[in-house]
Amino acid sequence: MPTLTSYLEDRLSNGTDTDVVLQVGVGANSLSIHAHSLILQRAEYFRIALSSGFREGLSKTIVIEDVNPHLASILIKALYTDSLPNPPYATSLNVLEMLALCRRFMFPSIISSGLMSIVEKRVVLGENALILLAKAYDLDLLDAVDNLLSTIRLENININVVQRELVGSNVDRDDIGAVTSTVKARLALCKRLTCLLKGVALPPGKFASSKHRVTVTRELAQRNPFGDIIQGHQEEVQECATLYTQEAVDRGQSSLAHDFAKYRDLFVFLCDEMHASSQVLLASARSSDDKKGEGHT
Repeated sequence: MPTLTSYLEDRLSNGTDTDVVLQVGVGANSLSIHAHSLILQRAEYFRIALSSGFREGLSKTIVIEDVNPHLASILIKALYTDSLPNPPYATSLNVLEMLALCRRFMFPSIISSGLMSIVEKRVVLGENALILLAKAYDLDLLDAVDNLLSTIRLENININVVQRELVGSNVDRDDIGAVTSTVKARLALCKRLTCLLKGVALPPGKFASSKHRVTVTRELAQRNPFGDIIQGHQEEVQECATLYTQEAVDRGQSSLAHDFAKYRDLFVFLCDEMHASSQVLLASARSSDDKKGEGHT
């Protein structure tokens, strides 16, 4: 006797008693998925589309041209089983794309949670953290950004690992979208690492310092939509700067005496990266303003 899950999966695979057709993709790469409206309506988008007042509800055909058919077939199957195939069945970037599709088509949270769990396990600082964060920003998956950042730990991390992740990840500055996503990812990753450094450096008692605070230029704050983000990151980093000075170590205000050199170099590198990223955002904003001005002349 088959389980309910295997029974439903079998009916999807064989096309038994299907009453809806999903036309996914365009041209040679398109795919027709024959499915059951009762199951599809677990996703709010399909429930609305298949209601009697819409064209799709009358024709029982839903056309989705801008979605990868392979990814769509995985997600439709997940509606039947509440599970996902064992990796690897898609790249980590594909998994993020499926997360975006889950949000777009309002899939049950059990499916999106499963996807998030998969991509979290694939994050490796020094190899793919930045590209995954940039993709999440590009897809506006801010919850995914937070979850990906939460996987980053200081264990076995040194300046070489961080440099391998951040150095050489240049993007075409004429591509405003790519610049925005990548630079926001760099800032977020730097913030995560500096927060971790701050955590291991703080002594048992309360310690705060207003030294070395960075004030974002008025131009950046006014002209760049990410001025607040940059300011928040830089102030948080610089607020704990005195914890990473030799003087602080000598006074016993920092618990990093045994690891001072390693973390000091990493801290300085992160500060430099944040400064460089803020400059790229500012240059991007200026370029965008210039192009808008040319359009009005």
